[in-house]
Order: sequence, then C-alpha cells, then structure tokens
Amino acid sequence: MRGWSQQGRQIAAVNRIRDFIHELKRSYVHSELAFSATRHTCDERLPLNDTFDLERLPIKEGERWGSAWQSSYFILSCDLPKEYEGKELAVRLNLGGEMLVYSESGTPLYGLTSYSHYEKDYLKDTHRIGFHKGKVRLYVEVAANDLFGIERDEKKLDRSGKHPEGVWNGIVAYARIGIFDDQRWKLFMASEFLFDLYQSIDKDSPRAVRVLGALFDAALIYPVRGTEAALSVLTEVLDKPAVPSALSTTAVGHAHIDTAWLWPIAETHRKVTRTFASQLRNLERYPSYLFGASTPQHYQWVKEEHPALYAQIRSAVASMRWEPLGAMWVEPDCSLVSGESLVRQIVEGKQFFKEEFGIDVRNCWIPDVFGYPASLPQILRKADVQYFLTQKISWNAHTQFPYETFIWEGIDGSQVVTHFLPERTYNSGGRADGLIRAERGYLEKDRLDEFLTAVGIGDGGGGPKDEHIERIILAKNLEGVPKASFGRVDRFFERLEAQKELLDLYRGELYLELHRGTLTTQARTKKNNRIFEEAIRVIESLFATQKRYPRETIKHVLRDGLMLQFHDILPGSSIGKVYREADSLYARMFATLGELIVEYLESNKTDWNFISSSFFTRGRETKRSKYLSIYRFNDSDDMQLVKIEGLDTDGRSYMLDGRYPLTRFGDSHWLYLPLARKGWNSFVISEQHPVKLSKDSLILENEHITYEFAPNGQIIHAIDHATGRDRMHGASGNVLRLYADTPQKWEAWDIDFYYRQQEIETLQAVEHQYHVDNESFAALRFVYKTEHSTILQYAILPKQGRQVYFKTHVDWNECRKLLRVEFPIDSMVEWASCDIPYGVLKRKTHIQDEKDFAQFEFAARGFVDVGDGTTGAALLSDSKYGYSCRDGVLGMSLLRAPLDPDPFADLGEHSFVYALYPYADKANHVRALSNALNDPGVAVFSEEPIMLDAQPLSLEGDGVELSVLKQAETSAALVFRAVETGGQERFVTLHCASTLVFNEANLLEEAISDTEYRDGDQIAFMPFEIKTFVQILR
Repeated sequence: MRGWSQQGRQIAAVNRIRDFIHELKRSYVHSELAFSATRHTCDERLPLNDTFDLERLPIKEGERWGSAWQSSYFILSCDLPKEYEGKELAVRLNLGGEMLVYSESGTPLYGLTSYSHYEKDYLKDTHRIGFHKGKVRLYVEVAANDLFGIERDEKKLDRSGKHPEGVWNGIVAYARIGIFDDQRWKLFMASEFLFDLYQSIDKDSPRAVRVLGALFDAALIYPVRGTEAALSVLTEVLDKPAVPSALSTTAVGHAHIDTAWLWPIAETHRKVTRTFASQLRNLERYPSYLFGASTPQHYQWVKEEHPALYAQIRSAVASMRWEPLGAMWVEPDCSLVSGESLVRQIVEGKQFFKEEFGIDVRNCWIPDVFGYPASLPQILRKADVQYFLTQKISWNAHTQFPYETFIWEGIDGSQVVTHFLPERTYNSGGRADGLIRAERGYLEKDRLDEFLTAVGIGDGGGGPKDEHIERIILAKNLEGVPKASFGRVDRFFERLEAQKELLDLYRGELYLELHRGTLTTQARTKKNNRIFEEAIRVIESLFATQKRYPRETIKHVLRDGLMLQFHDILPGSSIGKVYREADSLYARMFATLGELIVEYLESNKTDWNFISSSFFTRGRETKRSKYLSIYRFNDSDDMQLVKIEGLDTDGRSYMLDGRYPLTRFGDSHWLYLPLARKGWNSFVISEQHPVKLSKDSLILENEHITYEFAPNGQIIHAIDHATGRDRMHGASGNVLRLYADTPQKWEAWDIDFYYRQQEIETLQAVEHQYHVDNESFAALRFVYKTEHSTILQYAILPKQGRQVYFKTHVDWNECRKLLRVEFPIDSMVEWASCDIPYGVLKRKTHIQDEKDFAQFEFAARGFVDVGDGTTGAALLSDSKYGYSCRDGVLGMSLLRAPLDPDPFADLGEHSFVYALYPYADKANHVRALSNALNDPGVAVFSEEPIMLDAQPLSLEGDGVELSVLKQAETSAALVFRAVETGGQERFVTLHCASTLVFNEANLLEEAISDTEYRDGDQIAFMPFEIKTFVQILR
C-alpha cells in the first residue's frame, strides 16, 4: 500500500496495526484450561521444603486468600487433554501477588509478578513450561504484595484512615494453562518492536514509511494467510542493517533489587530468589543472553536458603554467562556513611565475589544512589576498583550534568573511568524508543561509538522478561536503532579505558539536585548507623592485640551494619516495616558488640560493676566502685567530652580525680577531662555533696568566651575574649525554626527550595533555668513547645573550651513539618569546609549560578566549618547530615515528618547533640571536637583501675588521623589506616613497639610496597591521602 502522506490512510493503518499487535499479545498462549487449586495461607514466610505437607483449602478464580504481607502456598493441577501432547505449553498465573514456581524438591524455578502499580511493562504472568502430557502439577509460593509493595495512598494529607500503611487483597485472578504458539510469539515481538521503531523516528522518513507499510501488510495478511505469511512480510524491513554511523550498545540483563524499600528486608530474600531463578531460566532459553547482578548480600541469602539454586548460579558465573557486578556488599548510600564504611563495603563485596566465584570485580555499580562524595574515587582506586557507573545524576532538577562518559577525579587526584547510562534508567525494557533516545541524547556520541544499557525489571526485582531479551536480539543490526547485543560490563569498561584520552575530566562531588530530604528522614536509623560505625572501630581496636580476635563475630555484625546502609534504608525512604526491622537488627548488633566488651574485660581478668557505651550498658554502678576507666580510640591531646549512658547513681554525685565532676544532663552523664593516654585512662572516684544551684542568669562564660542567651533560648552575643569580637555578628544563634514541609513529589525523599517561604514559627523557649555551674561545665536548660511537640534542650559550655553544646531531646509529633536550627556566620567568608567520608569538600557560601542555587541543602558528616584560615565557626553534630550555608547563615536540618512511604516516620522520642564552635586561631580543633563528640568509647566502673596496655601504635604530627586499628582480614597481623584530613602534604612519625614492622598496603590489605616502616620512621602523606599499613609477620 502506498500514499502514506494521506493522513486518513495513515491513521487507519496505525489503528489497525495497534489492534493487530494487541490481538497477537492475547493469543500466543491459546486453548487455555483452568487449574484446580488448593492453598495454605499464613503470616510467616516458610522454607519451601516445609510447604508440601500443609493442610490446604480449595480456592477458585475470583476468591480471596489473604491480606498484606501474608504468604500462601498453592498447589495447581490440571489433567491435560490429548490435543496438548507434542505442543509447547505455558502457564498464565495471577494468584494475587508475587509468585515463585518451585519444584517438588523445593528448588525455585521461576518468578512471576502479575501486579505493579507503577509500570505495566513490569507485569510478568506467563511462564513457558515445555512439553507435557497427562497431568501437570505446580507448586507456587505467593506473597501478598506486588513488585512495589502494597497499595497505599502516596498523597496522604494526614495519618487518618483504617490502614494508613497500606492494604492488599490476595485474590486469585486467573490460573490457566495453554498452548504456546512460538511463531505467533515471534510475530508479536517483531511487530511490537517495529511499531515502536516507527513511532520513534521521523514519520516522513523512508524508513518510517516502509516499516509502517510492512506492518500494515502483515496485519492484513495475518487473518487470511496466517502467522508465517505475516512474518515473511516483515522480513524485508527486519533485514535492513543498521546504518554505518549507528552507535552500538552493550546490553546487560539486570535486576536492580532494592535490599528494602516499599517492602521489608524479609521479603527481599524472596524477591532475590524469584529474580535469580527466572534469570537462570532465561540463560537456558537464550544462548546469546548475559545477566549481571550486584550485591553480595543477596547472593549470601540465596546461598544460605537455596543451595541448589546457588549451585546453578555458580555454574553460570563459571561459564561467563552471569556477571557479578559492583564491588560493594550492597549498593549503599554514599553521603551518610563514613569513609571507613565505604572501604568495608568494598572489602566485603570483593572478598565475597573472589571467594565464591573467583571473580575480581573492578567496577562500582551503584546506579540509584542519591549523590556521590568527592572522596569516592580514591577509595575505589585504592581498593583496585577502576570503573564507576550510575545514572542517578541525570535526574537533576536544576542543571544538566555536562558528561555521561568521563574521567571522575576526586579531591586527592585519584581518577576513575565513569559512565552514566544514557537511557537514564536501570530498568530499560529494550524498546526501540528507549534505545533511540539513548543514542540521540548520548553526550559523547561525537567521539565514542558505544554505550551501556541495563535491561530488565528493577527496584522490586525480576530482571529481564522474555520480551526484553527478544527486543535486544531484534536490535542487533537493524536500521533505525543502535546496534544492540548482550555483553559483559567488565569488557565494556575495558574498551572505554582504552579510549580514555578522548574523555573529559570532572573534579569534585557528583551532587544530586534532588532527594535532599533523605539527609534527615528516619533520624533514629541515621543515629544508629553513626553509633554502629564508631562502635566497630572501638571493638576492633580493643581486640587488635588480643590473642583471640573475634573475627567472625565482628564480620557478622559488620555485614549486617553494611546491609542497613543500603540506599533506601539509611536515607529514610522505605516503609515503616523496614525501620522496625532495622531497629531490631541494630539492637541485636549492639548487644553482640557489648558482649565482646564483656569478653574483653573478663579475658583480661578485669572485674567490673558497670559498663557503659553509647551502644551497650551492663551491670549497675555501686558504692564499691573506686575507679572509672575510660577507653577511647580517637587520638587527641585536648580535653575531651565523654558521655556515659544508662548510669543510675542513686542520687549520689561523683568527682573524678578530685576535679572532674560527673554531671547529669537529662538521660546521660557528661565528663570533660584529659585523656592523655591512648587506650585506657583511669580516674579515682570520690563522692561529693550535691551543690544546690541558686544562680539566675542567662550567661555562660569561661576564660575563652562569653555566651549571652535570651529567655527564648537564642544566643544574642558570643564575645570572644581573644579578639573582643561578637561571634554572633549582630544576629542571633541557636534559632530553631519550624517549617511546613510539602515537597512536590517524593515526601520522604525531598526538601524543596521553597521551604524557606513556608516558615510556621520561630520557636521560643517557654521555660529557662540555670542548670549547673561546676568545675567542668556551665549549662542552661530550656524548654520549647509547639502545638504538638516538646523540646528539652541543655546549652552546655565546658569550662576549658570555646564550643557550646546543645544536648537536645525532642518528643516529636508533627505532620509534614521540618525542624531546623540556624547560626549566624561571617558573611564575607566565601567557602565552607564540609566533612565528607574520608575527606573535606569546600562549598560556596553565596549563590552565583543555578548550580549553586540547587545545592541549598547538602550532606556533611561530623561538621561544617566556615572560616577564613584564622577565625571562623563550625557547626558539629553527632547524628545530623543535612546542612545549609548561605549568605551569613549556617543551618542544619534536625527532624522531618513525611507521610509517605512511612506515615509514622520519625514520630516519638529523639535525642541528639549539636555544637557551635567559634575559633580564633589557625590551630582550630574542629575535627578533634567532632571525633570526641562521636566516639562512643567504653566507660567501666570498677573497684580497681584498668591498667591494660595502651594502643600499640600512634602517629605523631598534625593533620593525619589514625582511623582504623585492627587485625588483618585473614591473619593476626596488625593493620592500621590513616588519612590526611586538611588537604596538605604532611609527614608524621610512627611510634610503635620495636618488634613491629609494617608494609604499606591497599585498602584490601594487599602489599603495594616493599618499604618497611618501624618505630621512629616518617610516613609521607599527600593531601587527603588514605594509607593502609599491614604488619609483616616473621
């Protein structure tokens, strides 16, 4: 047929083709019969081998079997008629949730998902089962949820309603078996792909006209002459090769399985199983297909729960058909974690893949993380990871990132070859429109001939459907689309590496102009992660020189903590069930680490009455205690803040060494004292008579600084005694503001720039009193109230410091509100130094362009320091991450109350500490104060002092921090890691026992130099350099 310029004819042809494709889709499985079904429904997720002898009830199509998060175990059976013999069969199942077909031996076979309220293309209800005769019997596990959890109101205005967290009805829609017509299936796939191609190119182009003509002819011929005739009509347009200038795309089968998100962690175990089983079947069906999967944690679950399935995966990896991706234990958030957490993610991830599969994974595959710190390139390179992949930065809301394939350079000069998926999704369906869009938009198409495409159902798992694979096969060499073929990610990056001289260089962080609310949401989980990170360091250093090093126990806790750093758990963007799981797991982790402290003390024959750390308390302090011994990992010669949790003194007041009072602030006791000895420091306890305070003042002062507060709790003056300057710069500090928090799209994820225009109130203290004035502290106590919440805050000034701490307890009962605190800073200072994982990043304090504007909220860990090199001010925190610094105001987000996906996010009790530190000399102590604020340490009340050995080594010199002291991953060798923190070249001196000799190693503890380091030797550091040293065992 000709004359396609005639609009009416073209419209008619398009409509007929649509109907034709729809008819094919509905009929490639035909002559269907209904299964007979029985089921057993329960609240638990049962091991598959325990499901065969369950009592079951009959169930029919249209009947309900369960509700949200329940499980049901079905047996489906059907007697096949004779006409089914010799025919390939397929089942179509929609049993009311996500499904796993498994064998009579309990081995997973295939996953099906017949519900997805986000994306219809993710539906997968058909499974080809081959040739059968007689009777077919299927075992199917069904989860009462869909690919993206359960049904919930994503635009809630409050927490009302019978089911605020969502609902689900497990209803059998259909359970059928039929004949699979392979030729009709091929005709459907070819017609669908070509029609998608036609819709994606210039409708007046010769290619479009000829494709449309062939499709129309096939649609007309099909009902008259059948499938083969229709396929032959399409042969001419299918055989047209790609034009010489067409780009190529390496496609990798992929399932981005969120370790938790809109479903609990427990359900992810099954999502992984369904996905991995399905992809093994795809590998069997399609010889050219390759699949890749990241996240060793997921493999570990399958190994433990389904050994037969895991054996199949190992075989597929060995045959190079299945590629382990990503060097990290999970795909973690990268801004909220410590530098050492990123190191351990890689160490554990690479170690797992090497031990299980003999594969050294050298790419960092984290396509969905909400921003990447400028220190990450060095961490990657020092762990022998050369390549980095994401696509998330393409989601930027304000500016377009300038590259998609480039060299990413970190703050120390380390470089990694980086690729952003040009289709801008990790869930490609392999459709012609997506491939064409990727080719047209690829920013390096002027110099590079190839890009990567991640094909398959993601987020909730699943991986590629048959349709996705068929589309890539069709696009192998076809005019109008890039040349697509399945290939390995490692080989793709090696080809890019060979062309890296063609790539542009980008230095600094990869900031995502989106999802800034994840720096604050679900504050308890963020605080628990901070405690976990510091607790691991303490435990490892305690046991570093012990004969029995609890390597397996530490590794178990470490891997659990790394799992909880996943990029939808730690950021706060998951459902409430996830955070209840996380709270329970953190409690078990902390109890385990606490038991290790007990073991350490008892193995060293140390008696104790009471042990306290931020993650563990045990025993009870008694009058018999004569000593308080404190263990600290962090190295500092300054006076240090020590917080003791869970202490009940029965009303007694204590003094240490006759001059350091143990001072109570709410639910904890504080000390401010020198810890001159690395490791354990012991102090004599004496009881003192409580001093009744009658002071009525709003001034906190010492020899360094005077803070004057207003009755509303704000600082109105901060007079620096060294300079005479008021560090409040004519404004007020500790200003608590409450805002309406109504982001455009994703509640838990986002804070939008217009929140500043939605201020509800500036909080005013309703009570104030002078709380304490002793040898260590002067402190005020304030109480604030909003309509629904109460804040109790202590403003605490150490007698020998410039910093003022704000120990804050909040009973938080708000809805869609944001609580922030602000302090004035010198508006003439142009840069803020922000603590990032193993580094510092400088940020502008004034808006000069749209990129600056977009960074109105940014991530920092322990502090943000705004200074001119001589004087300045820093804001420190023990568990907060979202900061702002604009035009003379330094702010921090404290709490949020989003409604989706967890309508009860952050409600309840919160305790945290932040501090303002104005300094007036170059030798400021920002990092030391931050370390002390966050180091949980260990405090032990006992009848004898703890006189155990000090830490076995130290580094003498400024600007280099000892970050890790532990035993090696695979031996009793001592390992220490250190990092330069100020961005300068440094030389430090190693002090250790004369018997200790070290080689420098990479982050994997593999030696990289023969140079030996002994006591007294100097070690050179470049700016922000991370160095690792491993003891030589002779």
